[in-house]
Amino acid sequence: MKQTYRLLSQQRGSALVLAAFVMLGLLVVAALILDGGAVYVSKIRLQIAANAAVLSGAQELTNQPTAVYAVVQKVVKDHDGTASLKDTTVIMEHRVSVHLKKQVPLTFSRLLGIQAAPVDVTAAAEIQTDRAGDKPIIVAIRLVEREHS
Repeated sequence: MKQTYRLLSQQRGSALVLAAFVMLGLLVVAALILDGGAVYVSKIRLQIAANAAVLSGAQELTNQPTAVYAVVQKVVKDHDGTASLKDTTVIMEHRVSVHLKKQVPLTFSRLLGIQAAPVDVTAAAEIQTDRAGDKPIIVAIRLVEREHS
């Protein structure tokens, strides 16, 4: 009993144990930052692809709907996101929107049982037209921040 009390009251080696816990905490934080950074970069790249797709598709809104869908699919494919294209909505001579979704594989969070994180982006573009006779003239193509209800 006295020997156990003596071992617990001694402070030799306590700094080493404390340093080990601090290092473990720093490694966990660094791992979460790296995985969070990977998710953030994937979201930015997916948003760029969505923006490019709707801006390119909006230029075709005065043609046939198939042309709009083809341009959107081509731009998304060029941005390496064909598997992530979930939905394309076209309102001819007015608006095009896309919805992209992707699962981002995680590295360090697998130790916590989290294999992947979902990334979900939406972009929309619409044209503003002036009517000159029978034919609409595209005045502006603008990127819409949020979907209209």
